[in-house]
Amino acid sequence: MSFNISWPEIMALTSSFTYSFTLLSLRQGIRSASPLSGAIVTSSVVFLLTAIMCLINGSYLQVNMNAIFWFAIAGCVGQGLGQFLAFTGVERMGVSRASPIQASSPIWSVLLAVIFLRETPTLGVWIGAFCVFLGVALLSKSTEDDSSSGWSWFRGALVFPILASFCFGMMPVLTKFGYAYTPTPLLAINIAFGSASLFLISLFFAFRSKYQFHIDKRAVGWFSLAAITTGLSSLTFWTSLTLGDVSVLMPLSRLAPLWILLWSYLFLKHLEKITFRIVIGALLVVSGGFFILSFK
Repeated sequence: MSFNISWPEIMALTSSFTYSFTLLSLRQGIRSASPLSGAIVTSSVVFLLTAIMCLINGSYLQVNMNAIFWFAIAGCVGQGLGQFLAFTGVERMGVSRASPIQASSPIWSVLLAVIFLRETPTLGVWIGAFCVFLGVALLSKSTEDDSSSGWSWFRGALVFPILASFCFGMMPVLTKFGYAYTPTPLLAINIAFGSASLFLISLFFAFRSKYQFHIDKRAVGWFSLAAITTGLSSLTFWTSLTLGDVSVLMPLSRLAPLWILLWSYLFLKHLEKITFRIVIGALLVVSGGFFILSFK
């Protein structure tokens, strides 16, 4: 076993650390706003910030229509639908429980990378993905004090982070297709978050009777902070994708549950209940990343 870590893997790990602050900011924001409003504000702010940066460094001069198509699809699937489902999961389940379930996205990424990108993950990558699966299974088991049946609880809460994990798992594979034409991370993020914003706004108008858009000044501040950390997390991860394989980098970028447990204990004691089972489940998810680094 050799535990060496390359620059793309460092960026993927940094992405997971930064994204943990996104989840914390989100948890605070949705106390006085809807998940849909949080998703729209976050994506829109990231789009505007990256648009300014693209204008300054001339990234728009490298636009390729094929790349735009794949980046836009990646944004709609990941930052659009995936982010909305993730926000809803955090609202209904709590950040310490929903975020590890969303971290199961590497399972989907590894499978999709093998099928569509012809990547050949090592045994360590598969073991790591299986550890993530075990952690998710443990976290998914309904507690004894649930007031409703298991199926009702599944429909009402668990389905959101699971679907979000699949959307997040698809996003880097779609991004790789775009990088085949234009390997420019900043431009990719800008197009992805721009398309995600349009997707979410369309979702609101299409289902306005079901999904509300309400937000106050307090929530705007938290969502703006979430947008900054989301942008930083995306920049490090999307840059790493230009240098390494999805099957290795995606699991490393999803180790936020390790940080979330610490932050929840320190800052969200009045909102989150950290149980022994949640700790064990999150550690199983995180251990998958160490298997990947050790046996990649």
